[in-house]
Amino acid sequence: MSYSKLLRERGLRVEVSGERVVLSPAELVTPDIVEIVKAHKPEIISEIRTGVENMTLDEFAGAALAVKVFSRVLGEDIFLCSDERAKQMVSDTGLVVYLPNELLELHRARPGKDNLFQVHEIKRSFDGRVRK
Repeated sequence: MSYSKLLRERGLRVEVSGERVVLSPAELVTPDIVEIVKAHKPEIISEIRTGVENMTLDEFAGAALAVKVFSRVLGEDIFLCSDERAKQMVSDTGLVVYLPNELLELHRARPGKDNLFQVHEIKRSFDGRVRK
């Protein structure tokens, strides 16, 4: 089993920020978790980066992941979450979350920059969902 999967199974959100591994919620970070991360930090970072970069959208949808990315078009960080559970894990961040079916619909619609920004603002304001 991968270290990142082990951490997620313990209920932790695992983020990579530069060369740091960020775990939350803090109350679930036990001393044994700290030791695992210290001992295997490079592997954890590599697992997360490589795993996500090489996934198809279908694989991502079943991966129980929340990936924070910076959108150059929107000019801000967003979360791409593979499912509702992953979305719940990042709900306290205040960032807009996109699920796989929403990404697929946006890809199909191919909105221009202005329309994409409008969709994004509606999602932010109403915690909405992208549909056909």
